[in-house]
Parts: sequence; structure tokens; C-alpha cells
Amino acid sequence: MRVLFITSCYPTDDLPQYCVFLKQQAEALNQVGHQVTVLHCVASDDNADTDCIVNGVRVIRLTITKTNRFKEFLFCRLGKDAEQRIRSIIIRQFDVVSFHFGSLSLLSTTIRICKEFNTPIIRHFHGRNVWKDYYVKYPLLSEYNRLLRKNLYRKLNAAVCVSRKVLEDFRQCNTNTPGYIVYNGVDTRLFSGKSPRKRRNDESLRILCVANLIPIKGQKYLIEAASQLAQKDVYTKLTFAGRGPDEELLKTLVGKYAVDASFVGYLPYERIADLMLQNDVFIMPSYYEALGCVYLEAMASGMITVGVKGQGIDEVIEDGKNGYLVEPKNSESLVKIIDAINSLSTDTYNAIISSAINTSNLFSWSVSAKQLSDVYMAVTNNIEK
Repeated sequence: MRVLFITSCYPTDDLPQYCVFLKQQAEALNQVGHQVTVLHCVASDDNADTDCIVNGVRVIRLTITKTNRFKEFLFCRLGKDAEQRIRSIIIRQFDVVSFHFGSLSLLSTTIRICKEFNTPIIRHFHGRNVWKDYYVKYPLLSEYNRLLRKNLYRKLNAAVCVSRKVLEDFRQCNTNTPGYIVYNGVDTRLFSGKSPRKRRNDESLRILCVANLIPIKGQKYLIEAASQLAQKDVYTKLTFAGRGPDEELLKTLVGKYAVDASFVGYLPYERIADLMLQNDVFIMPSYYEALGCVYLEAMASGMITVGVKGQGIDEVIEDGKNGYLVEPKNSESLVKIIDAINSLSTDTYNAIISSAINTSNLFSWSVSAKQLSDVYMAVTNNIEK
């Protein structure tokens, strides 16, 4: 099947980890027999369009110059030049279009072109910001955006969500468009751990968090928990990989609470895999998370993995069996779980790691690609009828 990914975010030479899961998904689809092309739409004035093959996937970089942002927003459409260039790529060349990331104007333009050529279009939802952005500065503008989305999503042939939680979010304002759950995957070749790997009792518990340094990721609760644990003579060493606007605030909290923590910034993907082998526990206390590929990567690496209840990851982690779940925005809940992990017997510790590794094997990219293939088949069959 000829598949076109449309996205405004895709890994580049300068940012090789940026939305790397899209690259992994595209390559996995190729490996199960599809022919994937990626249309990477970039807002830029340099007009530096490119067309190349990367690991078997054709990647077309299309620069879109925004000449009138107000008009684009108000009428929810791109300029004529951009629309013509996208049309020339889509025109009767693909069996299905998968829209991943992009502005409402890009989505609207894509839907209009797909309807013109009777090409099914699927919208992928990778986050929980289905109806509104994570941070709402202007409520009236946000409501207007929600109404635009509601109108556009009705025109989709299907919605693909990365977790049941995201599908539930989608169903809040749309009960008619066919919806599917296709979990993102994990590269089990790069992220591969072995049990047993019990730490020595005289070491601090090494805790890793890989995430953007933004409020919803909940790093401040982890820092607060580490401070409270020290008062109970349970010592931790925190490592934060990632960057974001909260970096200075988090560093201030580390100093305030005298917590042993390091901030390593953005790292190459392979270095993240190494970090996971060097640490004992992975904790990302995100309280607004669709799923989080990084949880799966941590589990595959043989780490005790801690997620948050009520988020997408609680569809994967069984509390106390293959990982742990904590309450959202709750440092005391983190203290309780970390203390429990620190007290695990070697047998129990390794049993949880072994179960986590086995679970991660169920979420390989090949499994994800086969699930998405089934969605493509169902959607194209409906079009033919």
C-alpha cells in the first residue's frame, strides 16, 4: 500500500531525535510491505525543498511561506502556492494519507485535497491535546480552535489514537468518526536490558527521567520526593535528560532541597539507551500523557518503570507486576513507591524487570506497524464500498 505521512515535525540532521517515533513507524511500515513517503512541511522562507531517501523512506521536505497568518488562521487554509504544491504530491499517488502533526490550515488543506481525489485521510493523535493546546493563553481563541477542530475531524475517514485514554478524549466531542487504537512502539534492538541487575545496597538509588522540562512532565514532584526520602535515610541520585522552559526552576528546587541531581540536556538517542542501562529506576511523573514511548524504552532496557495513574501508560504498566503507578501531582505517592522499590528483595526486583522486558516485546515497532496496516485496510475497504 502506498502511504503518505504528512507532518510538520520529523527528525532532521540537526535534530535527529525530534519526533523520532514517526521515523521509526514509517520504517516499520516499509518493513511489513508498505511504501511510505513522508511529506515534511516546514514553515520557512528559504525555499529549500528537498527530496531524498532515508533508510528506505522517501522524505520530501516542503517549505511553506506564511504570507498572511491572520488570513490563514481565519479561513483555515494555506496560500494557493502551498496548496498547489501539496496537491501535486498527493494527486492520485497514494492509497491512504496519514496526517500526524501540523497546523489546522495544513490539515484543512490536506482534507480538501484528499476529498477531491477520493483518497482516505487518517488523523493520528499522539498527545492528549486533541481539542485544545496544552497551555491555553487566550480562552476565546482556544474555543474557536476547538470548534474548527470539531468541524475538521468530522471529515476524517478515521482517527488513530496512541492509547485508549486518547481515544476517550477524542470521543468527548466526536462520536461518529471511526476511531482506532494503535500503540506506538519501542526499538527493542537499541533498548535491550537483561535481568538480574540488582544494585548494591550501599548505593544511592539511581533514578532517570527523560522528558522535556515543562510543567506537565511533573519533574518537580520527583525532586520533592527525593528530598523527603533523604529524611528517611533513603538516598537517590536523579538524572534529568531533556531541556525546556522549567530548567532553571528545577535547578533552583534541587539546590533548595539539597537533592543529588544532574541535568544532562538533550542527548543522542543511543546515549539515552546507555543511560537506561546505567540507572536503576525510570520515573516520568507526567500527569497529562498520551502514552510515552520513553516508558516502553525504559521497560525494554530492564528498568523498574514508574508511570502515573489515569494516563495512557496505565494501559501498559500493571502496578506491582511489571512496574509501578503513582498518583498525579503527588510527591507523597512517589515517596511511597520509591521507598517500596528500594526495599524490594532481589528476586522480586528481578521478577518485575523480567516482566517489564516481556511486556515491551509486545510493543515492538513491527507489532505497531501490523496494527496500523489493519487500520489502513479497514479504511480503504470502506472507501471502496
